[in-house]
Amino acid sequence: MLVDPEDKIQLWNAAAQKLFGVGATSVVGVKLAQLPIDTKLALALVRRCRTVLHRQKSAVLRKQRVRTGGVTRLLDVHFTPIARDSAMEGVLVMFGPPQSSGLDAPQRVIPESRRKKGNAGKKTASTRRSASRKATSRSRSRKVKRG
Repeated sequence: MLVDPEDKIQLWNAAAQKLFGVGATSVVGVKLAQLPIDTKLALALVRRCRTVLHRQKSAVLRKQRVRTGGVTRLLDVHFTPIARDSAMEGVLVMFGPPQSSGLDAPQRVIPESRRKKGNAGKKTASTRRSASRKATSRSRSRKVKRG
């Protein structure tokens, strides 16, 4: 969807119609906060659109709960400023599947009983990384104290 600087919906494409179950004729020209969606989500969309317009920089709301047609989905919401001849035209708002940053990927846990006995006492890659981070942190704090 495309939202203008006055928070009004100017474009409602087929993907938005399918996602929200609302036709374009029902929402084009309507304020974003008046969309037939959860009030909390609508207000978050308005705030982020205003921020993107003001900063003229893209942004993403990660893992937003979008309830449509009795189904709740986790979606990322992407906001892209649209300008023409140096004037801000509005914000393009796109909903898509959440992208994994790798940070929230599940960690594999091996029960103690299944670990190989030959590895007892050896440092794993994860403990080496942890030790390295601690050492780096200590050296940074020493530099700050000396400076």
